[in-house]
Amino acid sequence: MDNNGVLHMVYTLNQNAYYIRSADNGTTFSSPVKVNSSGSVEDKMGERGPKISVGTDGVIHIAWMDLWATGVYTYARYTRSTNGGLSFEAPKAVSIPTGIDGVTVAADGNNHVIVFWHINVPTQSVIPQATWLHMAGSADNGVSFSADTNVVISNHSGLACTMCMTRARFGSGGKIYLT
Repeated sequence: MDNNGVLHMVYTLNQNAYYIRSADNGTTFSSPVKVNSSGSVEDKMGERGPKISVGTDGVIHIAWMDLWATGVYTYARYTRSTNGGLSFEAPKAVSIPTGIDGVTVAADGNNHVIVFWHINVPTQSVIPQATWLHMAGSADNGVSFSADTNVVISNHSGLACTMCMTRARFGSGGKIYLT
């Protein structure tokens, strides 16, 4: 729900991501707009579908992961809409291509966007089934992103369960909260 009371939603259908909105608290919705202009969207298990964040400036940010398939590299993908969800930019990869999971996105409306995911590279044996947390950030409202970076967490190993559902939000003072 944005600051104007508009409900924004993204979902998958037939391995594509779609965006809809409602200005009447979900009584009616807009016609679906396809988000991914290329590729397929992973939708297995509820936590793996596309994620959405609407900045206070009204820009709609969406992240997802490519459909898993044998021998196919999967990326964390990102796109945005600057026209209220009428159309979305061509998607871009923000991760390295080595099999990611747990994608989430957060935007603050002040040009900051961050995408998180986890990945099993390099392989580790300390905690079975655990993966490394990674991120890429944007300081120009999603036009470009920093390089794929390993997340460093104070007093924590930086590992997450391979099946963990992650969520991120910006808080006051530019703080980023990741669960």
